[in-house]
Amino acid sequence: MQDTKRLKNTTVHMSQCTAIILNAPEVHVEQLPNSSLLCNATGLPSNYTFSNWEHVSIDGHSFRLINNATNLLKFDFNDEDDNPIYTFDGRYVCKVSNGIPDEHNITMQRGLKDVYFPGKPYCIHQNKSTEIRERTEPVTITFIVYSRTTVNYTWQKGRFQLKGFSKYEYQKNQTSTPVKIHGVLVNLTTLTVSLLIYNLTDTDFDTVYIVYLSNKHGNSSCSKDLLEGTVPDTPSNLTVKPLLVSFEVTWNAGFNGRYPQSFTINYRSIMDQNWTTIVISSNERHKKMQGLLEHMNDACIRHGMCMDDTEHIAQSLDKRSHIFVKSIKKERKLKVFNVY
Repeated sequence: MQDTKRLKNTTVHMSQCTAIILNAPEVHVEQLPNSSLLCNATGLPSNYTFSNWEHVSIDGHSFRLINNATNLLKFDFNDEDDNPIYTFDGRYVCKVSNGIPDEHNITMQRGLKDVYFPGKPYCIHQNKSTEIRERTEPVTITFIVYSRTTVNYTWQKGRFQLKGFSKYEYQKNQTSTPVKIHGVLVNLTTLTVSLLIYNLTDTDFDTVYIVYLSNKHGNSSCSKDLLEGTVPDTPSNLTVKPLLVSFEVTWNAGFNGRYPQSFTINYRSIMDQNWTTIVISSNERHKKMQGLLEHMNDACIRHGMCMDDTEHIAQSLDKRSHIFVKSIKKERKLKVFNVY
C-alpha cells in the first residue's frame, strides 16, 4: 500500500482589501493675531470647495456677501475712510464642501465666528456739526460715541479746556443707538457724553466745543459749533401786483435768524369774513393768488384783522420762524399789509 504523504503546511493566498471612509468636512473658523479669519476644514476627500464668506448680524440678519471664495478672510481697517470699526463687527460664516453630504444630506457645510474688532472711540455721524440755540435757555452739547472698551474724555471750548467751572455740567450715559450697517438697521450699544451750559453770554456763542476721547486702542475727538438763533429779519420790498383775475405778492426775505423760516399770507375780500391762508416755503419770494378779484373790487391781505391804511404793525409771532412786515400799501383798491 503506497503511503500518501500529506502536506503539514498550506499557504493560502488572499487578496487585501482597504476600506476608505468618506465623510463631509467639519468646519471651524479661528481668528488670527492679525485679525484675519481662517476657515479650517477636516474631511475626506480633502479637496475642498469654498464659497464666498457671509457677514451677518448676531441675530441672523444678513449684512453682505464678501467676494472671497477662499479659506482666508483679510480685513483692511483704514482710519481715513468712512467705514467705522463697528461696521466690521458681527458673525462671519465660512461655507465649504468636499462633495460628501452629511447625515442630513447637506453637501455645503458651515463654520462661523462672532467677531468684535477693537478700535479707538468713534463719534456716530448722525450728530449735527452745528448747534443753534437761544441764549434764554440752557444749552446741551451732545455726542454719541462707540467704543468696545472704557472711554476717557475731556471737554474744550475753543482753545481752552473746561474744568471746574460752575456754569458747566458734565454727563455720560450708556445708550442704545440705531445705526445702519451695510444697509441693515441695528441697535448699537453706545456712550452719550453731554455738556450742559448755563447762564449763556456772548462768549458762549460762535465757538467750537470739542470733546477729546481716548481708550486703550487710540484717541479721537468730536466737535460742534454753537451758534445763536435770533428773530428773523423783516422781509423788504413788499409789492402787490393786481392781475386780470388774480394778484401777485412779492417780497425779499432777510436773514432767517439761523432757523428755517416760512412766510404766511392771509387774504380775503373786504365784504367777506373768511380768511384764506397760504404758507410759503423759505425758498420762494413770490406768490400768485388766483380768482380773488374776479367778482370783487376790494381785498385785504393781513394776519388777524383787517386794518386801516394808516395803521402800521411790527410784531414777532414766533421768534423762530415768523415776523410781520410793517408795510401799508395801496394799489388799485387793494388794502395790503402784514405779510410775515
